[in-house]
Amino acid sequence: MSSKVYSSSKSKNGFKSLLIIESDEILSKGLMIGLIDIFEEIRIALNPTDALNLITGKEFDVIITAVEFQIYDGIKFLQSIRKLNRNAMLITVSSTSEKILSETIKHIGIDRHFEKPFELKKMISYIKENTKNKLKEKSK
Repeated sequence: MSSKVYSSSKSKNGFKSLLIIESDEILSKGLMIGLIDIFEEIRIALNPTDALNLITGKEFDVIITAVEFQIYDGIKFLQSIRKLNRNAMLITVSSTSEKILSETIKHIGIDRHFEKPFELKKMISYIKENTKNKLKEKSK
């Protein structure tokens, strides 16, 4: 299995776990660095097989995943993620525009799509704002 685990001290935001599924190690590490203060634990999987193994045994608060993989159908992969982890905030990243993907992924329950290249700061801001909103909903 090719996954990495990063831990921080207690998250001030109340979110425990993030899974990043991205074969681009630079992008996945950039996301990890930008989000480490929000999550107690961040796991990085470099391929869908490792990601599904991780998801099968653990609930994640947020999952950020690529949509396009060399040897894996991205849409079927997203469906598998959603079945295994129904409550996670699911964010996708790809070089395909959201307009093209929207009809295909709409029914899966994707919370947000970012088209590559994207500004990492915008994704981090989105996650921080929306994790706060989800925490408020949980506490009601």
